[in-house]
Formats: sequence, C-alpha cells, structure tokens
Amino acid sequence: MDRPDLPPKPRLSMTGLRKLLSPRTADPLSASTPRRLARALFESDSEGSFRDNRGGVLGFLERVPLFEGLGRLDLQRVARIVHEREYGDGEYISREGMPGAALFILKSGFVEVTRRGRDGANVMLVTLEPPASFEEEAATGMNTTRWFSTRARGPVSVLALGRSDLDALADAFPPLANKVLMRLAGTMSTRFQRVLDALYITESLEAGGQQESKS
Repeated sequence: MDRPDLPPKPRLSMTGLRKLLSPRTADPLSASTPRRLARALFESDSEGSFRDNRGGVLGFLERVPLFEGLGRLDLQRVARIVHEREYGDGEYISREGMPGAALFILKSGFVEVTRRGRDGANVMLVTLEPPASFEEEAATGMNTTRWFSTRARGPVSVLALGRSDLDALADAFPPLANKVLMRLAGTMSTRFQRVLDALYITESLEAGGQQESKS
C-alpha cells in the first residue's frame, strides 16, 4: 500500500520503459539510468555464482535457479533441447537494437552487458557470471527489441533455448513446457518489478536534485 507522504510509483508499459532507456538530456543521474536498470535487472544473478562446471549440461541445469523444482527426468528432457554455444573473447552474443532470438543461460566464463552511449561508443553496464540468464522474453515468443548488447569477456559457453525449442517441448511434454513457461514468466515479472523499483529511486533522486537546484 502506497504511503500518502510519498509520490506513487510509476506504472510503465514496455513502450514507456524503452523511452526511459533512450538517450536523454545530459545530466549525471539521467546518464546513469541504463546502468542502474541493468544492475537491478541482473542483481540476483551476480550473487552466489559458481564456476564448478562438472556434470555436463544436466549437472549444470540442476543448479540453475530458472529450473528449480524440476525433477531429474524433466531436466534430462530440457537438456536434450537446449543448444550449447561457444564464444571467443570480445565476440557478441546479442546486439542492441536487434530482435531477441533465444533465452541464454551463461554456463561458463563472463559476459559484459553494454549499451551504446551518446558518442556511439559502447558503455559497460554490468558483468554477468554463471548461472546468469538473459533474454527470457525471446523464448516466450515476445517480439521485443534488445536495449543492450552482450559480449564475451574471455572464452564463454552459453545454453540457448528458443521459442521453437519450447514449441517442440510442448508437443512432446505439455506439462513440462507449461512448468518452464511459468518459471520464465515468474523470472520476467520479478525482474520487471526490480526495474520499476530502480526507476522509482532514480526519478525520486532526479526530482530531489531539481528541487535543490531551484532553492
């Protein structure tokens, strides 16, 4: 319940979110907004990371929060449909401004999340570690455009899960596909709420700075 002495939290559509992420007038707080949002978006993925890669794909999936609660048989079925991809240092996994193609789960290595600045140069927002995941909406079939790029820092291995993979899973194992979709929806909802909270804090700081400059 909102407190009467505080301004209401912003209610943003995806269009409104993209507008806030676009370049704005030059001031320190506005310029830092994409970095704040990226950190809020991936904050839980950077905590408790692991680098023990024993057990192959199945052993890895057992420790991925996105698939928490799935039994071993279900995880074996998921392991059969994901695609393992390797990237070299500096190689892009996804690019800003392009439509999302698949959900990516970082299996080993480090991934930098970047965004183009006003001068066209890439600005590093946050570094991801295993088992971070990104672009969940692409696996659900949502036609969204990426607002950030991701590139490998050193050798990187990721697991990719596309919409066609989930469709195939739904044809063969409908209950399992429903579980995965529900987990994806829950992850996306949690992240969106964290982004809204970060925006609320940022906008409150900007409003406070404007009031101080007028006084």
